[in-house]
Amino acid sequence: MVDGMANPLPLADSADRDARGSLARIALWVLLFYLAAFFKPVGDLLFEGAMADSDDFLRLHEVMNWMAGQGWYDVSVPRMNWPAGADMHWSRLVDVPIALLAALAGLFTEPVTALRIAALIWPVLVLFATLLTIIAITERIWPQANRLLVVLFALSNIAALELSVPGRIDHHNVQALLIYTAILGLVSRDRPWALPLTGVSITLSLVIGLDNLALVLLLLFWLGLAWALGLRHASATLRQIGLWMGLSLAVLYPVSLPPSAWLTPYCDAISVVYLTLIGLIALCFVALSLVDRFLGAMSPVAAIATRLASGGLAGGGSALIFWKSFPQCMAGPLSAVSPELSERWLSTIFEAQGLIDFANRFGAAHYAVPLFIGVMLASTALLAWRGLLPARALPILAILAIGLVLSFFQIRALRMVVFATVPFCVIFADLIARRVAATVRLAKPARLALTALLCLPLFPTVWSVAADLALPSSDAPPPSPAVAAADEVGSADPDENAVTCNKASQFALLASLPGGTVFNDLNTGPAILVFTPHTIIGGNYHRNERAILDTEDFFEADSETAREIARRRKADYLVYCRAGKARTAREFAATSQTRQPMEKRLLLGNEPAWLERLSASSDLLKVYRIR
Repeated sequence: MVDGMANPLPLADSADRDARGSLARIALWVLLFYLAAFFKPVGDLLFEGAMADSDDFLRLHEVMNWMAGQGWYDVSVPRMNWPAGADMHWSRLVDVPIALLAALAGLFTEPVTALRIAALIWPVLVLFATLLTIIAITERIWPQANRLLVVLFALSNIAALELSVPGRIDHHNVQALLIYTAILGLVSRDRPWALPLTGVSITLSLVIGLDNLALVLLLLFWLGLAWALGLRHASATLRQIGLWMGLSLAVLYPVSLPPSAWLTPYCDAISVVYLTLIGLIALCFVALSLVDRFLGAMSPVAAIATRLASGGLAGGGSALIFWKSFPQCMAGPLSAVSPELSERWLSTIFEAQGLIDFANRFGAAHYAVPLFIGVMLASTALLAWRGLLPARALPILAILAIGLVLSFFQIRALRMVVFATVPFCVIFADLIARRVAATVRLAKPARLALTALLCLPLFPTVWSVAADLALPSSDAPPPSPAVAAADEVGSADPDENAVTCNKASQFALLASLPGGTVFNDLNTGPAILVFTPHTIIGGNYHRNERAILDTEDFFEADSETAREIARRRKADYLVYCRAGKARTAREFAATSQTRQPMEKRLLLGNEPAWLERLSASSDLLKVYRIR
């Protein structure tokens, strides 16, 4: 591998950086692409308040509560898990930019529209910041990179763009951005701001949420391993990152927790648990960086052995301290989740499933993106072996490999790291263009067409489309007559297979009813909080175990048992979103006719007499009054 900024290939042409893509041109292209790609979702958000995920609705509700006077440290949801209220583990930090955007928009429009404008602008800003970070990373390892080519590869990456759809205001896109700013610091370590940026980004990412805890820990482990193997500048890198992790934690910890909670151990959010963990890692990094001073004239092999031993002792000792201090959290952020909740609820959340389980359920075509990442890793390793890749590219390779491994445990790791393929796609495209220009004697348009054709495998979307065409999406047998009949339930509605009930007009009937408590399916709960004044029972948030299990019990129970659960929870209404349930209806229709759980009865339009249907039979959002 070539060290530093050296590059064995000459710079392409003498065009200046502006010709390769100024910030203004990049912003224009991103905006035009965004409006074209998400034209309908943008309109649905602005005019209907529609967002893609229940987490986005809950984030918006948190912002609304804070702007209405809820305390900075109080991130509970009083109207969920009524009457006790829902305890939440989210950070208030992500609410700040969204609230600021809403307040600014509120100077020119009414509050509801202002919040929708904020929910539209925020993911665009995060996407633009992420793209600028990817551009900077690419230029650090391949100085002649064309910025617009970086944008092209990034914006054509559908898997990564899931984090940037209109209304995507949960914290995952911010965490992905922080991962890339941390990588930018590592590939720019010769700049004075670089390693401080890495240390602060790592800490801030964990303070915002622990979804990427495993990703961060493995990245830190790789940094320690790079030091142990004697990579150039690794000692100074450890020291700087350790110092800045500690300093940033000292600032962010009191901002995130009130003094009364500083010593309360939470496994699922920033607390004394992760204060200890981050502090131990930071201390180890600083201490290990001093070991090199005592290596003296050791041989390279002896020096590596000494570093490995020192790192093992420091890491093992830290792990022992952490285990003895917080044994209840050794299974990770969801350690407090009971076995029952894990089996009945957590195991059904798709993004928390491993790659193999996910592909088994939704089709083998979902192996396409991981396969693309694996091929990119192997191809880039070949580049490095041939000396065509600078050593500063190692952190990008590391995060890509880490994400690929973690995807076998949680599929959502892929969307965090798939943008890391972009720098290597740009490099391969540049090499292909050079080879075609040097060896193919064709007219320029023909050369460009050939280059474009040869570059098609560099787009993960091409892999996904090819996999969709070549591989079956499901192994389900042809439907029986009973199953086919179930497909006719509500078939007049063109949105039968919609992912969710997420538009204000769908909730207008419910919002017009007298205030009360709603028994709801878990995914629809946060939207009810945003669109109506009602209180609700459940939501997909693990700290509220009883509410989740009561909801699961209700929809799995027979009519009389479900009625008793509704009475115990003092529910006035039942709301059930039928969107996307066509497959479930088919499965229910194919099961025994003697078992009639509530969900089956609702899907097939056979609700019990103690439910008064208020919504039309064709409505996706089913609304009932509980008698």
